[in-house]
Amino acid sequence: MREDRTIGGARVPGLQRRRSGGALSYRLRFRVGGRRASITYAAATSDADARDWARGVLRAVARGEDPRRPKVRGLTVLSLAAAWVRGNRRRWRGRTAGEAVGALRRCVLGTFGDREANSITRAELRLDLKRVAGRHPVTANRLFALWRSMYRWALRADQEHLGVTADPTAGLDRPGGREEPRSVTYSD
Repeated sequence: MREDRTIGGARVPGLQRRRSGGALSYRLRFRVGGRRASITYAAATSDADARDWARGVLRAVARGEDPRRPKVRGLTVLSLAAAWVRGNRRRWRGRTAGEAVGALRRCVLGTFGDREANSITRAELRLDLKRVAGRHPVTANRLFALWRSMYRWALRADQEHLGVTADPTAGLDRPGGREEPRSVTYSD
């Protein structure tokens, strides 16, 4: 069947009706990132149902999503942190990975580990970082850098399948203020 053919009286570009072994299915052809792609829908009960499904998929493609990748529901900060460390472990030196994992365990996962990654608000993060900055300003700055790096990694275009849509670090400044180099006094 040609892809611009009318199915059930309404035209949806790229939608095809397929029958294989007596089972009816629909295939939608589209472009994602300049490449051809297709997705199959076998649960349609009618042509109208398939057209509605196809229009929803085309809207998602227009927003820049890839409908072939399933979104992860209920992504927690713990699973996001684990994916972030796995994704960057090869680029980091051993000490960097160890420090990142240690700081995450000490400061982030105890407070926010079981929370959904999209549910962390800027106000909550600011309050927690101010609490840490009251005792250890440099640690608060390092922790803020970890949060920012983790969320920016998750929001990159090739990480859309993670489902992270909000960045709680946007618009925040370093909570520990500007860091001053240590002053060393030498004796004679």
